[in-house]
Amino acid sequence: MKVEELNVDERIKLVVKERGIGELWPPQVSAIEAGLLEGTSLVVAASTSSGKTLIAELLMTNTLLERGGKAIYLVPLRALATQKLEEFQAWQKAGLKVASSTGDYDEYDKWLSAYDIVILTYEKCDSLLRKVERAEWLKRVSVVIADEIHLLGDKQRGSTLEMVLTRLRILNPQAVFLGLSATIGNPEDIAKWLNARIIRSPWRPVPLRQGVLFDETVYYEDGREEHIDGVGTDPVTGITLSYITEGGQAIVFASTRKQAVALAKKFAGKIALTSDERRELQLLSKEVAHSDEGSQTVTELSALMRQGVGFHHAG
Repeated sequence: MKVEELNVDERIKLVVKERGIGELWPPQVSAIEAGLLEGTSLVVAASTSSGKTLIAELLMTNTLLERGGKAIYLVPLRALATQKLEEFQAWQKAGLKVASSTGDYDEYDKWLSAYDIVILTYEKCDSLLRKVERAEWLKRVSVVIADEIHLLGDKQRGSTLEMVLTRLRILNPQAVFLGLSATIGNPEDIAKWLNARIIRSPWRPVPLRQGVLFDETVYYEDGREEHIDGVGTDPVTGITLSYITEGGQAIVFASTRKQAVALAKKFAGKIALTSDERRELQLLSKEVAHSDEGSQTVTELSALMRQGVGFHHAG
């Protein structure tokens, strides 16, 4: 489906096209065909990077421009709230004001009433709902997006998200709900609870092959095998550098912040860079260094960036 074919306000099409998007991806088309733009609540279970955020943006902006009200975008992490705030600022061109609040849970943030799209962490929204007589704007919410909705099953935070969604449903019975997840195991149960339709999609923009590395050979789940020279005694570094040498990029996931930094340092000085790449990395490194001078994390990241390596974590 072409963006031009969308039955939405022209301002929405303009913002989407300015991002370089001319055609929608299969999960986005499926959501629209299921009634996304008609106000149907959905639970979208789709792969990472398959366009779930745009589904949420189309729902929020179309609903607000057509019916009014406010949209709440719920996220589990403050860092994710910051990221979404930066992304959603583009909708100011459509006349929608965007804000984020993740801070003091004792504050009821009356100033949020002036904004159309409000990004909140689960805990912040929970705090506001406990003071709804002071945060009257919550009664005007017409769209609720629950990002990473699979966290309903989390032992520590699941109950908070469940309570937030329950209260919002009671407070705004006409609101449209959208749950997003790449890892949800029981979308049927959650969809039934939210009175929503399910969109399942295994599609992803870049095919994903899964395999196991053993003794310098990757054994893929489809039966194929690939020998990788020079893996050595550090398989994570070895296999990653092997793919980078072939012109690719790589993301290595670590279980802790310290591990993420430690792994990044292992790659320092081992990546071949062109002179143009080095110049560009120098500029990026300086930009990062000036963003928070005196921070050890920023200092380490800035130094590694000059060598073609980065790390990212909640800090």
